[in-house]
Amino acid sequence: MTPFLRPARRPVAYVLGTVGVGAVAAACGLGFEDIETARDLEDASTVRPDAPLGFDARQPDDARLDDANTKDGSAEDANLDAPIDAPIDATFDAPIDAPLDAADGGCTTLLQEDFATGKGLFTLAGQATVVGGRLQLLPDATTATNMAGAAYFNPPADTMDFDASFVVTTGVLAPINDTADGFAFAWLERAVPANPSLRTGNELGMTLEPGGQHGFATVFDIYPESASDRYFAVNEVGSGSTRTSITGGIFATLVSTSAVTLKYAVSRRGAQHTIRVERVGGAVATKVVTLGTATTKLKSFFFSTASGGAHSPGFFLDDVVIKSCP
Repeated sequence: MTPFLRPARRPVAYVLGTVGVGAVAAACGLGFEDIETARDLEDASTVRPDAPLGFDARQPDDARLDDANTKDGSAEDANLDAPIDAPIDATFDAPIDAPLDAADGGCTTLLQEDFATGKGLFTLAGQATVVGGRLQLLPDATTATNMAGAAYFNPPADTMDFDASFVVTTGVLAPINDTADGFAFAWLERAVPANPSLRTGNELGMTLEPGGQHGFATVFDIYPESASDRYFAVNEVGSGSTRTSITGGIFATLVSTSAVTLKYAVSRRGAQHTIRVERVGGAVATKVVTLGTATTKLKSFFFSTASGGAHSPGFFLDDVVIKSCP
């Protein structure tokens, strides 16, 4: 486990370019063998000098999360609607927003919330508030700098395996360095207390409270270090630092300066975790990774976002379902 370190984030002049996922991987010390799926807007004829042996740098990635339309406004390539890789199991072979009960082997619903009448079973922290039938983790405002917002659920009983699905919508992302910092969904081994201290900037609003907190998170980082792409990754929470990278953590990239809507399905079965992200109007990315031990129980599910020196584009959470699975 390598600490996820980067310079303090602040708005600076930045020239947007097309950067492949290889550049992101190289910056984080990752190899292409660690990346299940990745999408960007790289031209098919571009030769990437960072490609490892055995990788045809003249070809585009097999799978990309990109804008819904092509440059001339026509419908996107039909290939983007196809599954990126073989189905993981029956649960994830179904549409991402379909009820999980049909293939979840008898999971029990712990929480189901659309925020139509308030926050429901969630506890809110920081700037989080319910607005217009959605949970606004952070506002879409140029004044939303160095802020964090979170919503968390401590289930009534410890949970081992789980299924979680939810929808995240952003405001206009704007060019890199103009908006920051990202979104995280974490599953944690200790119950989060009331009024936790949220970490701003690069920590994406996550918390180390109580002391000794540990868990994992799937993150959407809109302020990457060395590329114009936004990227999706799996991180570890705790061990003296709220957010640390894991080998092969980055599994997809997204090039967009517009608002995006993302549908998530996250599943844990023992040590195996499956994370599926669907870009509405775009493509699907799936990551399967083995994390931690198969006996570690969970006490909290934590949704958070934060901004640093650049303002937040706004992050809005909706249609959350969390289930405990046998």
